[in-house]
Amino acid sequence: MSDPYGSYDNPYGVRPPYPPHPHEEPQPASWQEPPPPPGLYPPPVYATGLRSPTERRPGPVTTAAVLTFVLCGLTILLLLIAIVGVVGAHVDPGPDPDDALTRGDMVIGLIMIGAALLATVTAVGMAGLALARRQGPRITLVVLAIAYSLVLAGTAVAMIVDGARPATSGGEVAGGVAVLLLALLSALCALLLLLPSAGRWYAGRPR
Repeated sequence: MSDPYGSYDNPYGVRPPYPPHPHEEPQPASWQEPPPPPGLYPPPVYATGLRSPTERRPGPVTTAAVLTFVLCGLTILLLLIAIVGVVGAHVDPGPDPDDALTRGDMVIGLIMIGAALLATVTAVGMAGLALARRQGPRITLVVLAIAYSLVLAGTAVAMIVDGARPATSGGEVAGGVAVLLLALLSALCALLLLLPSAGRWYAGRPR
């Protein structure tokens, strides 16, 4: 009796595989893992290179930082001039003895100018970190901008009132108006950082 599985095309008697039934799904090979059931894993997310709207830096934040850099640069220049003026008023008071400063007054003035310089340099650093989407430096910069605006506003009012006297020149009034403008710009910086668009941008920073 001949081998029922042997033939001219199959001389070794190995049973050929049966073709799958038309309504039967093909089974995966033994070395392949079966596919996971649908809905078990979330679909993969592919990077497209696009940034969401919350990741773009809002214009008010950039404007506030640029204004801070400009105001701090002007402030540092004025403070350096003030240091020269305080030291000069102590060394050489001029013909008017009322303009002379004692050593104690000079030291107090230099300490106040040094504190202002430190606050100004801190504001520059906070503005740089605020551009990097740091929430803490943003709040610190807002506080510094408000304090700076209040100090400048008080100085401007004093200069305008003093310059409005008949015995003084109008240059002090013009200086008071310029200082008041700086105070308004500083307040504008704080306002820009407190806008809702800026708040959403800082709140969306990944931790």
